[in-house]
Amino acid sequence: MRMPAHPWLCNPDGRVYGGTTASFAHDAMSAAVASTLPKATSYATLDLTVNFVRPIPADGSYLHARARIVHRGRTFAVAAAEVVNSDDKTVATASGSWIVLPGRPAPGRPEFAREFPDA
Repeated sequence: MRMPAHPWLCNPDGRVYGGTTASFAHDAMSAAVASTLPKATSYATLDLTVNFVRPIPADGSYLHARARIVHRGRTFAVAAAEVVNSDDKTVATASGSWIVLPGRPAPGRPEFAREFPDA
């Protein structure tokens, strides 16, 4: 995934908020986990750990999040991510775990139940 280090993502010091960076890493890892799941399968984040390595100036350059699956079992997944700047230097690392709920479509999404009635 990629995201611009835009000034509207900044804290008062002119650096991209840590929460924005954490969310970006989380989204990349969630997408990696989702790519391993069958249709109509719910999943939810259990934990997230982020290590901030260096500050991110809001210069408009792109950040890239690279995620990978560390473990994928029947009901549990672990992923890791690295967020790098336009110079390919690490600005943050992250890891997290997800609960996987096979056969349970996402709550509040009745179209999944209609689309996948046998799930």
